[in-house]
Amino acid sequence: MKQKVSTILVLLLIVLLIPCGITYLLSGKGSKSSGTSNNSIRISIEENGVDKECSLNTYIMMAMAADIPATYELEALKTQATIIRTYVYVLAEKRKTKSLAASDIGLQYTTLDAARASWGEEHAASYEKKISKSIKDTNNMVITYKDSLIIPLFHAVSTGMTRSSKQAIGEDIAYLSSVESKGDVQSTDYLQISSIPKETVAKQLKKTYSDCKVSVDSLIADIVIEKRDEDGYIKTIQIGEESITGDQFASLFELNSTNFYIEEYEDSLRFICKGKGHGLGLSQYGANFKALQGCKYDEILEYYFTGTQVKEYIR
Repeated sequence: MKQKVSTILVLLLIVLLIPCGITYLLSGKGSKSSGTSNNSIRISIEENGVDKECSLNTYIMMAMAADIPATYELEALKTQATIIRTYVYVLAEKRKTKSLAASDIGLQYTTLDAARASWGEEHAASYEKKISKSIKDTNNMVITYKDSLIIPLFHAVSTGMTRSSKQAIGEDIAYLSSVESKGDVQSTDYLQISSIPKETVAKQLKKTYSDCKVSVDSLIADIVIEKRDEDGYIKTIQIGEESITGDQFASLFELNSTNFYIEEYEDSLRFICKGKGHGLGLSQYGANFKALQGCKYDEILEYYFTGTQVKEYIR
């Protein structure tokens, strides 16, 4: 059963987390929360075309700068620091190494110079200080389930409920159950409405899928949602004679998630999309909402990852 769950998690990471930049291969039993210290892991990165090596803490800062708003509350930033650290430790233990390449880790990251430029001169110093504090304050802390490191999935905004692994991949993984994240409805990314001309949609589909036979005149009828899970996320779509995944379709038209509906609007198709990301694990916006309500980072993580504990990763 443990091997089966690990295999399912591999598929989960490859299929669901590629949009978030995660592309590693994981197999075998869970890693125990004891082993390597922060300072001993080194990450190879590419900066301005030059290969460099940095500490884990520096890498965490670069990954956070790329993947979570620095405007978020400190406790919310702490959740992301802990998630990235846990993820790197999982990968390091599975590969039995203390040296990893950022390309193997697969998370988005940005150079600190680029991050400072994007934040602007007025905010750069304070944002960098806040992210650095979130990493320092959670130093060596990880997320565990029954004393094993978890695979800490995260997304930007949920649909008001996070997604369960049972619905997403057909396997019940205890710490990836559905929980309420009601604060997410306040996010500007909670609802995305995109109108795309029918001609553009048809042209893009035919260009991408050579066997796709669709007509502008019957486009709304040619796009048939075959399977949607109970959480509302689309699994497969039939387009003419071609069947593709919801992820493929969402990526093709830059939709925020696979939880969307299609309607005809004059000479366009309107895509009404809920949430941002795959919906599994921690909602970053939801974490910030809880932080604003006074919750601490460990409470937030233990809420979104059911039955887990945040604890120190001791050598």
